[in-house]
Amino acid sequence: MVLDNHLLRDLTVTEKERWDEKVKQIAAQHSLRQVFHIEAPIGFLGDPNGFSFFQGEWYLFHQWIPRKTKKKMVYWRGLTSKDLVHWKSLPMTIDPDTKFDSHGAYSGSAWVNQGQLEIFYTGNVRNQENEREAYQIRATMDENGIKKETTPAIMQPPAGYTMNFRDPKVWQHAGKNLCNYWNADQR
Repeated sequence: MVLDNHLLRDLTVTEKERWDEKVKQIAAQHSLRQVFHIEAPIGFLGDPNGFSFFQGEWYLFHQWIPRKTKKKMVYWRGLTSKDLVHWKSLPMTIDPDTKFDSHGAYSGSAWVNQGQLEIFYTGNVRNQENEREAYQIRATMDENGIKKETTPAIMQPPAGYTMNFRDPKVWQHAGKNLCNYWNADQR
């Protein structure tokens, strides 16, 4: 199966199923797999994101680069655990599949709000001059999966900041959602 020059989002359903099966086969063949720590089934495991407790389970997302392509493509992979030792991969991830995250789903956070898991992350886009454009994207997760909003929650950085305005950390305090940005370069 030669899929090296394709992004996961470009695969047909059948190709995606074959890819998932191949990843499981590769992971099962290696005896040095982690026992008490998470690891990607294949590829690069990046920044942890969205560590939260939702519907009786711990949720942890992390940046994931599953395949080597000409351009680094960052996805979010998700896992759940009841005991923080044994982890189960979620069948759904955040794929860089819209015009607002076409070059990667970068860091963010998750929190429980009104019976669903709210996710807030940076969509990375490179324009024709290879300059960064960053969009703050909201998604929600419930028993049916992850649904991204069609329009970013924040389209532009605040006045005085560059497009390297990313990696939102959101939490609740006293009934309000608060947000901080870890990477926010001023002009």
